[in-house]
Amino acid sequence: MTLPPQTTSARPTGVHATARITATSVGEATAVPVLAGDGPFDVRWNHPCGNQARVCIIGAMSAPSAATGCA
Repeated sequence: MTLPPQTTSARPTGVHATARITATSVGEATAVPVLAGDGPFDVRWNHPCGNQARVCIIGAMSAPSAATGCA
């Protein structure tokens, strides 16, 4: 399948954002030493699930969910 060529414009469109998440093993648990976001992303720690670290990425105009169960 051949995709049509991308068109470029002088002005970028849409929203651009970056989230940086680094996870490392610490014994039998997981640590998250790098957790950063820019643009409309907000990166937050969530309640752990056992020995697993959990994070969530939310939009700048959103709020995190109150759910604490393991998925």
